[in-house]
Amino acid sequence: MGDRVGNLLVIVVDLHPVWWANHSLTEVIQSSLILANAHLLQSPLNKLSVYGYMNTGVYKLYPDEENLVVGESTAGKFEGFDVVNTTILMKIKDVMLECDNPEEHRQLDGSPDSRSQYMAIMNSIFAAQKNKVSIDSCVLGEDSTFLQQASEITGGTYVRVGEHSKLTQYLLGVFLMGVEFRKSFHTPPAAKVDFRAACQCHSKMTDVGYVCSVCMSVYCNFRPMCMTCNAHFKLPTALLKGKKVTGKRKLENGKS
Repeated sequence: MGDRVGNLLVIVVDLHPVWWANHSLTEVIQSSLILANAHLLQSPLNKLSVYGYMNTGVYKLYPDEENLVVGESTAGKFEGFDVVNTTILMKIKDVMLECDNPEEHRQLDGSPDSRSQYMAIMNSIFAAQKNKVSIDSCVLGEDSTFLQQASEITGGTYVRVGEHSKLTQYLLGVFLMGVEFRKSFHTPPAAKVDFRAACQCHSKMTDVGYVCSVCMSVYCNFRPMCMTCNAHFKLPTALLKGKKVTGKRKLENGKS
């Protein structure tokens, strides 16, 4: 997102402890910090915000004006980078230490798509689109249908990285440049996006269903009342005709 006073880069990192138990969180964080530093290096007016999330909530990692941490700077290292890196690393450590019982996090895994959150995620995507904010997605695990839709709708880029060792290369080669410049470079081809919606009643991906005209919630079967906004619906004409025919047949059978 850019303006006359510089560009704002917002990085959101999945900190789910159960998923990271079998992956290298340190390597991913270091690659993310390289992207953050490169963004700040492009212009003194550029800004940075970093957030971490898990099923317990969203945590602001940077900036934190009240708890800026200054590490041991080394020769040839920009002091501002040192503040950014040390602050983010210390905040991540604090967040991870708050997880006393990792088994509790297995109730809602933070990495795969949670279809029960479909409406909230889609509302966020459309809000970003309206405000001309591009959402880039870099996925390390399985493909994410929600993130594919987010990147496609907002004009961002979706990339699935198979090897963690190549993460830095992807971050700098794809996501560092502005969205308007990516068409001029050989970026990874866009993945086939699954635009099916997740229904509110069974949380399953649906090709054809019923949509609430008030809150746009999707249902795979007709419901007289919306589960989200409690709006009441009239019974579809096709179903009404079906009931009349059924009643008539029963009456005729009764007479016979």
